[in-house]
Amino acid sequence: MTYHISNVKKFVRCPRYFYRDFYAEQQAQTQSHFLRMDETITDLVKQYLGIQSYFQGVPNDDPSLALEALQTHEWLIKARFEANGLRVKIPLLHHTPKGWDIYFVHIGLNPMCQDLLFYE
Repeated sequence: MTYHISNVKKFVRCPRYFYRDFYAEQQAQTQSHFLRMDETITDLVKQYLGIQSYFQGVPNDDPSLALEALQTHEWLIKARFEANGLRVKIPLLHHTPKGWDIYFVHIGLNPMCQDLLFYE
């Protein structure tokens, strides 16, 4: 079984939340959304940073696609990587002369302290 880094974050926040989200996905979502966005946060970031040419991952991508894209693209968006049974999705990767810059995007007004553990 492969876990995603978001599963680890959910478990750290609340084991019950992790269980409900991971094992009960087939249940209907009854949450109401208070924020309506006409554009995705990814589209807004691409517009803000002026990103024109990029590789964009999709759910259930094979991690080898992102590894290949590292060689051919300056920007990677939602690239998925896997090592030792842990799968991660990096929101934005930018190749610079000094290496790779990673951008994490968070939609919310009150980030939790636990989130800082994952952004060192």
